[in-house]
Amino acid sequence: MILTPPGFLQAMLFGVKNNLPVELADGFSRMGTGHLLSISGLHFTLLMGTLHQVLRKLAVPIGPELVSGERKLCRKEPDRGQREICRKVPVRCQKRMRWKVLVRSQRKMHREKSMRKGLRRWACLLLVFGAIFAYIQMLGVRVSSLRAGIMLVLLLLAEGLGRSCDRVTAWGFAGLVVLVAQPWALLTSGFWLSFGATGAVIMALEWQEEQKRREKEAELLERRRPLPKEGEILGSKDPLPKESGIAERRKLLRSMKKVLGERQAALVKDRMWVGNPDVKPDKTRKAWRSSLGIPLFIQLALLPLQLWFFYEVPVYALVWNVLLVPMAGILLGAGVLALLVSGLLDLAGHFIVTFSVFCLGRLFGIRVPGFLRMVDLTFQEFGKIMGVFLGGPAATVSEVYQLSCKVQRLLPGSVYVCGKPALWQVLFYYGVFLGVLLAGSAENEEAFGNMENATWGQGGFRRKRLLKICLPLYMAAFLCLLFYRNRPPWQVAFLDVGQGDCAVLQEESGRTVVIDCGSSDEKGVGTYRLLPYLKYMGVQKVDAVFVSHADEDHISGIRELLEQTELPVEHLVCYAEAGEKMEPLLCLAEEREVPVLGMAAGNSLHIGQMQMTCLAPSMGDISSDENNRSLVLLEEQESVRMLFTGDMGEEEEGRLLEQIYPLTAQILKVGHHGSATSTSVPFLQEVSPGLAVISCGENNRYGHPAPETVERLMEADVRIYKTPENGAVILQIKRGKIRVNCWRK
Repeated sequence: MILTPPGFLQAMLFGVKNNLPVELADGFSRMGTGHLLSISGLHFTLLMGTLHQVLRKLAVPIGPELVSGERKLCRKEPDRGQREICRKVPVRCQKRMRWKVLVRSQRKMHREKSMRKGLRRWACLLLVFGAIFAYIQMLGVRVSSLRAGIMLVLLLLAEGLGRSCDRVTAWGFAGLVVLVAQPWALLTSGFWLSFGATGAVIMALEWQEEQKRREKEAELLERRRPLPKEGEILGSKDPLPKESGIAERRKLLRSMKKVLGERQAALVKDRMWVGNPDVKPDKTRKAWRSSLGIPLFIQLALLPLQLWFFYEVPVYALVWNVLLVPMAGILLGAGVLALLVSGLLDLAGHFIVTFSVFCLGRLFGIRVPGFLRMVDLTFQEFGKIMGVFLGGPAATVSEVYQLSCKVQRLLPGSVYVCGKPALWQVLFYYGVFLGVLLAGSAENEEAFGNMENATWGQGGFRRKRLLKICLPLYMAAFLCLLFYRNRPPWQVAFLDVGQGDCAVLQEESGRTVVIDCGSSDEKGVGTYRLLPYLKYMGVQKVDAVFVSHADEDHISGIRELLEQTELPVEHLVCYAEAGEKMEPLLCLAEEREVPVLGMAAGNSLHIGQMQMTCLAPSMGDISSDENNRSLVLLEEQESVRMLFTGDMGEEEEGRLLEQIYPLTAQILKVGHHGSATSTSVPFLQEVSPGLAVISCGENNRYGHPAPETVERLMEADVRIYKTPENGAVILQIKRGKIRVNCWRK
């Protein structure tokens, strides 16, 4: 085994995460380095780029131009055959003819040689194209791999034709091909994140190359300009002592900006450095700008997409990307080399043994020596040793990655849950972001800097003034994108979890309550239904989790909610005399240091503006049926009342009717998933709901909801919403008015 844990190299090479531990995959996601486990341009560049470079060493590149080749070849004397041809012409023409024959023959040889070299080079490119196609097919034609493969093919094709490849054109062509092949990809997060990240990288590289080009031009221009005399700057008579340090020169430069203007002061700055060879520019700052600038730019460019699809942002993503991404090349290179060497040695052992058995045994009838059968085992063991030896760097990087995941869990606030932003927030952010880029671009610097003394209303303004406007706007857009969410005063969501129950109550201040979460026919409802919804709403902590009873279709998701570490749970509330079935959940809460509160009939709990009142069961309830011991909750806020009945049956409903406490509620969560033994006619008459929600699985084996229960609700003139038909039922309550939205996949 080359890497630990198992499946790590498989995830890095092929994007298959089935054998990767959940903790490691979750750690990469929370660090903001999940792109290392999804095949993208990084993997194609490292693997296929290396293959292309190796094959190029085998194919000699195309030689020099024909004209320069002719000039070199024409210096040689004609050979014997060429001289025989020249003797057949008159003497006065022999010299001229001799050189013509030489040029023609050498031109033909040069053309044939160049053609052979070109064919060899194109053969190498075709091999690389075949490897790229096979790799994409092996990965399953994903958006990110298809995009990376197309762009790499265009880059290599341009190199083979001797042309330059425009990154933006290749990026747009890849997007067009992907949308033609998979039109539905436009609705997926992979398409937007893959092409968004690539576009940000292209913009950053273009900006970096432009900066280098301008610095090179400035350096060449400065070399052509004569150096100023000692103590003289741009004709100024102000002395500049040669021994003055960096601080004094920068102070002088700041004062000159006010007098000369920013553009002229930049020229002064160049001359100040040139005038004193002992003082050199700070190259460390340039290195930090290069290493941190591109990752930071990509993070800021992808921030709206990150929040739109995943509702959270990794706080330390910039640091982790700067530290871990450069190591990916070591891991992939060493891992692939170790796999190839060990695999080839294993294959060589099999081939030697098979060939020996065939030649000696089948052809010559000679008994195969016993030691030959040990060759296969020897090659296998040697292959394992070489794999471990060559895979040492990859194993080291793997350990560093695992250690980083552990450190990430210990860091406070490693992930900030923001919720999904509105569309206008995303558009506003990108509009201001592009405005800042245009204001600071190199193409506009000269246009903004032409009028040094321009003022508002007098022909234009300088680039610096535009940046002073755009940067505060960008900060406003950035803060608005992260922190502003327009929430209704009160929202209740009945999530579609299959054959089970899950309700989430949230008020405008952010206080959140979860009532039951579980399913008997679907797995991972807490991880894949409840947790994404809470993140979507921008919930950073759950104030209370109410458990009606300990059946699996009510607590399986709560167990997953307690096990995760992203969203803390403040309190777990259940029946004060819960039975043994509740004991594992209570132990898990104690292990996670979540306080447990017990409730019984008559108890109330205030959470923000929400008042949760327990109506049943009473203390000392001796009912043998676990469903009849369900926690019955009445939620009150402003003038709206909601009744949650758990799995309460008709018998417990009769007891509830005997209580003095009024049961009237506008919204009813139908008990026991709409079974025939619940929601009796007297109970409906007492509650008198206007809206009822039934949570059950589609085509479940229990036949929920029962036709007679639905009929009773319809006779009571109650609006019915069923999660199998309507999906998640979202109730937004404002000033006593209820607005119903349904979310269905």
